[in-house]
Amino acid sequence: MTFDAKERSRAAGAPVELYRFACGTGVWTQTSGDAEQVFQNETYQRETVVRGEIDQNGEDEQGQLELTLARTNPVAGLFIADLPVRPVTVQAFRLHRGDPEVLCFFSGEVASAEFAGSRVKLACLPASSAFRRRIPTNTYQSQCNWALYSGPCGLNKESYRVAAQVSAIEGLTIQASAFGAHSNGYFTAGWVESESGETHWVTAHAGGTLTLMTPFRELRLGDRVYAFPGCDRTIAACKAFGNLAHFCGFPFIPTKNPFEVGIG
Repeated sequence: MTFDAKERSRAAGAPVELYRFACGTGVWTQTSGDAEQVFQNETYQRETVVRGEIDQNGEDEQGQLELTLARTNPVAGLFIADLPVRPVTVQAFRLHRGDPEVLCFFSGEVASAEFAGSRVKLACLPASSAFRRRIPTNTYQSQCNWALYSGPCGLNKESYRVAAQVSAIEGLTIQASAFGAHSNGYFTAGWVESESGETHWVTAHAGGTLTLMTPFRELRLGDRVYAFPGCDRTIAACKAFGNLAHFCGFPFIPTKNPFEVGIG
């Protein structure tokens, strides 16, 4: 009997659903069934996962999948302290016991997490939702339109990477002597990442101390990190990088509106 026939059958179907969550190098494979399942050489552990219907109506939320997990679920733990530094992707599969055919009925990422008592509700958007996003065009502004180290910017981030060994960690700050080898503010608006790939934005740099937007989840004294200098997208910053030829801003826009103050 085919997968479709079992789906339509009133008696022969024995559906099981599998959920594969991934964030950076972390992978969590879970099943809402009553027994472990092995699929593509990965073991799916039993967990309480309650799935809602896939939304096929709302234009902005079309294809959204809602999953409810226990607060103790390791995937829920990714959202307790703050948002994960990388997207949490979701793949959902459906099969029938005794049938080798497996259907992937959802692929996307977690858009939001809502905690309520012992449960957390994950709203997951399909990968296709990215094509519905409005991408802003270049703007007539004083700051550069290009993102630092992007293709139009032209700078190679690996050429500016600074390796450092963490000597102190306190809240949102980390310290390393390598940071102090550069002038204050050099890493501001840049980022720092660990060897595992965990990345955090730098909001301030003074001496050997970096202040981060969010704290590292897993970082220990003596760990190696890599810091990348930032850019405030001004013409002065572009000159400092020696990259003025790629500057895409309009720093000499008049700041006075002639319709308000006249032209005299």
